[in-house]
Amino acid sequence: LLFRAGHPNMCMHSFFLAAFTNYFRDAAARKKIITLWLIVALSTTIHLYTTAMLLLIGLVTTVDLFNRKKISLAQLIGANLVSATIVGVLLYLLGFFYLSFDSVQAEGFGRYSSNLNTFFNPREYSQIFSELKSSTTGQYEGFAYLGAGVFLILFFIFFDSIFIFSKNIFKKVFLKNISEEKNLENVFEKNSQEKISINFSEEKNYENFFQKNNSRDNLSAKINLERPELYPILFVTGIFFIYALSSKIGWNGSTIYEYRFGGLTLKIANGLRGSGRFIWPVFYILLGFILTWDFGFGKKFKKLRPIILFTAFILQAYDTQKLYHFNEQKIFTCNGNCYYEKWLPIIAESERVIMYKPYAWDYVRSADFYDFLHAAQIMNKPITNGYCARPDEATQSKYSEQLRVLFGTGQLGENNKSIIIGNPERSADLVPLVQNGSCKSFIYAGYLLVVPNALTKTENLLSQLAGCKPVKLEKQTVSDFLSKYKNETIFCVTDVEASNKLSDEARQAFIKVGIKEMKTFGWCQTLTAIIHNGRAVYSDIKTEGVYDTSFAAGKNLNGYVPEKSVEFITTGNNHNEKAAIKIAGKDVGEMHRGINFVVLDATGKVIKIINFDTFESSDRLEILDK
Repeated sequence: LLFRAGHPNMCMHSFFLAAFTNYFRDAAARKKIITLWLIVALSTTIHLYTTAMLLLIGLVTTVDLFNRKKISLAQLIGANLVSATIVGVLLYLLGFFYLSFDSVQAEGFGRYSSNLNTFFNPREYSQIFSELKSSTTGQYEGFAYLGAGVFLILFFIFFDSIFIFSKNIFKKVFLKNISEEKNLENVFEKNSQEKISINFSEEKNYENFFQKNNSRDNLSAKINLERPELYPILFVTGIFFIYALSSKIGWNGSTIYEYRFGGLTLKIANGLRGSGRFIWPVFYILLGFILTWDFGFGKKFKKLRPIILFTAFILQAYDTQKLYHFNEQKIFTCNGNCYYEKWLPIIAESERVIMYKPYAWDYVRSADFYDFLHAAQIMNKPITNGYCARPDEATQSKYSEQLRVLFGTGQLGENNKSIIIGNPERSADLVPLVQNGSCKSFIYAGYLLVVPNALTKTENLLSQLAGCKPVKLEKQTVSDFLSKYKNETIFCVTDVEASNKLSDEARQAFIKVGIKEMKTFGWCQTLTAIIHNGRAVYSDIKTEGVYDTSFAAGKNLNGYVPEKSVEFITTGNNHNEKAAIKIAGKDVGEMHRGINFVVLDATGKVIKIINFDTFESSDRLEILDK
């Protein structure tokens, strides 16, 4: 809950606790079913993931009532049909069916999952334990770290279990000896249990003796695994756990099993692609078992239970204290210094704000779309910005393509009074607007601003604004780049995905320098290459994964001899490791999605580091001082 506090509609964990309380409480069947309907109905206003999980918890609640003969089969079916109807009607009224199923499709099932180490992986939020690896970059969705305080309780539970197990073994052996011995005194001599023999001698029936001295015959007290009503909730918890792991099961940094499927099944799975979130009810059930454990060490030791729990609470608070401050972001608590405020005068004159490219999560800063949304809201400006997990993809794609074609031909259309703000690395389509003289371009706070000539006040403001400078724009292709640096040495690695928008022209440019395999370079494949004086002296293309290639200083690579050791890390698909190029063990700079180039002069000095995000476009923007 603390980890997801920055995502307001993820703070709905109380719904799980309410559903579990409703399941275990001693109440009439009618009251439990009505409560279930109320919980499910409220969840539709929060988040669809919650509703999906609560429907399954509701199902096993009615199954339990049926098993215990509290309701009939017809009532079981009817109760769940009413739940489904309530959900369907409310989702319709809330607009969930406004968009087509195909239009709201997303990808990511298998990436946003839970790792098998999820209960023990604190990520970077523990004061005591170190972060464990994850097998995909999206497994933050399955975060369910139990904490050092809970581990302390588990430590005592472990020894308590051994004690109980030993006690039960002794009971069986003792009873067997009684049944085999005609003289009870021989039994006590064999077992050398003076205290037990005294207690036993006071009992007329040995069964009464064991009921008194071993009132606990199983490993749980308040939650008894032998109770029939526990099986349904354990079954659905198991389903949640399996779905949380997804079809790509990971342990630490490795994928130990992967099942691939497609078609309608994959579409449905991608509808709830953040499968790691299904670990949340599992977490609360597990925590419930741990906190309600009734220690069986003996009456004297049981008095220590409050001390154990209090110590565990203090330890837990200390261990997880970073989570208390994790979500103190400027988007929620500005403290008089909000980042969005600097954009208010800049967008004041415009009719609308166009973020380029539209509908992204990050432009220059992490999650900076919040800042521009907030600024546009305050200034009452329409804005083509805002990440949405389930948008109308068809409409957004159509509009984005219209802008790309319009701007790419040097036209503004109805946007002659719209300010355009974007990431310089992803805004090559805007070059014609500046080159034909219809707009001015500026760099401010790392953002590219393209201002139509009609916005004269904005131009004057930016010309005088500290830290803002006018720039010239040029579009650069992969072919242009390789030609420009044909007399230098170029190191190349790919990160995440580099084939989606890789043009035929770019492929031919690689083929021209000798990397013929680029003709068929495909989805999430990786490329590692060294191009020296316009010729590839080393190249390697592999399937998706993370690959590390190193060359020692002085090694002859088809005529190119590096003066220092070189290491290449290239990635395909989503993995924890980022692509990197290291010279003499040091990173030369940050790598990004797509194709990354590092240019070295004749002395081996790095003179240029650039990225082509070929997932989005084969072109990049070259920023030149005016």
